[in-house]
Amino acid sequence: MLTFARSSIARDVASLHPTLWQIVRELADGMWFEYTSQENMIVTEMFRTHDETVRIYTEAGFTPPAASVHESVRVFGDPWSGCRGADISVRMARPGMRYQDWPFLPATVVRKAVTAINNRWRYQESEAHQVALFHSVAGTHLHLQCRPERETVRRVDIPPGVPV
Repeated sequence: MLTFARSSIARDVASLHPTLWQIVRELADGMWFEYTSQENMIVTEMFRTHDETVRIYTEAGFTPPAASVHESVRVFGDPWSGCRGADISVRMARPGMRYQDWPFLPATVVRKAVTAINNRWRYQESEAHQVALFHSVAGTHLHLQCRPERETVRRVDIPPGVPV
């Protein structure tokens, strides 16, 4: 089940790139449970401003990027625009405890989910970057991203004869 760390994040779904929304839905509709045994997939971040990106990276001791996939906004009339980044919690839900106190999923479990996502989705132009990453910029999380326009494709939808 798809859930959100804050209600304001649920509102950001409207700004998601259509391909990223497909990836998030696919994960929430069964893959997340299959790999983590967690019924709720908690989205902790989607859209954010450039100032927020700078603050997050600076506080984490990293050089802020010139732009972030979380900063993209929907362009009127362009169905392929939108926020191209989403962060997923890698904590195990514990009712009665504060979110910050929930234990983290084992790294091996998260890495299996990342591998499964990257086995299903890829960039058309390059494999230099991956659709799913397990990293820790502003706390440990699963990061999902897609390329602009139609550059990110579901591997099973790639026509025969096209190299993967």
